[in-house]
Amino acid sequence: MEKGWKNHEDSKAEGVRRELLKLAEENRLLKENITEMQKQIYEGYERIKELTDEKNSLITKHSAADGIVSSSSGGREVRSWSWWNST
Repeated sequence: MEKGWKNHEDSKAEGVRRELLKLAEENRLLKENITEMQKQIYEGYERIKELTDEKNSLITKHSAADGIVSSSSGGREVRSWSWWNST
């Protein structure tokens, strides 16, 4: 009795192997996405700092030019701007 060649492509083990390869690739892609998102978040934080520094610089310039007095409230500095609230 001669048995023919058994195609391993149809075996359960091959199916599991293929599924593991798909999951490994998906995992790799998700890790890349997370890395890219973390980079974008960090760049966003840097941009927020730049804008905050620029805003504070402008407030300081306008305060000095307009003679606006700042006061302290609860440990944080509060400024009032007549030019900011004018309509």
